[in-house]
Amino acid sequence: MITQAQFDHIMAERIGALIKRERKRSGLAQDELARRAGYSRVTIQKTEDGRTLPRLPVLFALLWELDCTQAVWEEIARMDAYLRAEMKREAA
Repeated sequence: MITQAQFDHIMAERIGALIKRERKRSGLAQDELARRAGYSRVTIQKTEDGRTLPRLPVLFALLWELDCTQAVWEEIARMDAYLRAEMKREAA
């Protein structure tokens, strides 16, 4: 069964990989993304490394500054929905 802690860990890893992918696509360094989004480079590093699950304001700021398409936002929503469905299915 997927616990909440496992859910958070999996989401942190997947969102981190997505942010890193989109940052590289945009050609920005971590420092520049941090400056534009108004967060520290350490926050960007921890997010990209999957060490932290970003709070919504942080996630939104990063996606906004990376000029992500609606498809990227939907990708995150699908990840979340899939894992939540797995948690619910396993609990039943």
